[in-house]
Amino acid sequence: GDEQARGELLQMHLPYARTVAAVYYNRRFNDEIEFGDYLQLASLGMVESMSRFDPSMGVGFRTFASRRMHGSIIDG
Repeated sequence: GDEQARGELLQMHLPYARTVAAVYYNRRFNDEIEFGDYLQLASLGMVESMSRFDPSMGVGFRTFASRRMHGSIIDG
């Protein structure tokens, strides 16, 4: 619930969101959607994951958030 911690977590994992977005961008069938849109959707998925993440479950944040980032891009 700490906003500063959320901001730091976001900055720390933003390069991973960029990587996830790049994977989908490279698989695109046409040029209708810009890379920035893919990045925005991946970042949104990561932010959504922050509110649900529980480190006591023994799973790394990237592992936890990756499913939501992929789902966010697919849904978008």
